[in-house]
Amino acid sequence: MENLRENLVNLKKMYPPGTRIRLIHMGDDEPTPVPDGTTGIVSYVDDVGTIHMTWDNGSSLGLIPDVDLFTVIK
Repeated sequence: MENLRENLVNLKKMYPPGTRIRLIHMGDDEPTPVPDGTTGIVSYVDDVGTIHMTWDNGSSLGLIPDVDLFTVIK
């Protein structure tokens, strides 16, 4: 349980609101994924570790670390 809490704290530090993200590939189990290469801004990280996004294409589909591949745009 403590490890989960630490992971959540780390995710929130790594991806604070306003962080720019480029999607490399969304997991294959998503029926309507965000297209590869789409960029967006982190809105927040929720209490289960989903990174909620505002994508530049208008989508708001969240990212799941260790399932979806993405990178921070510096």
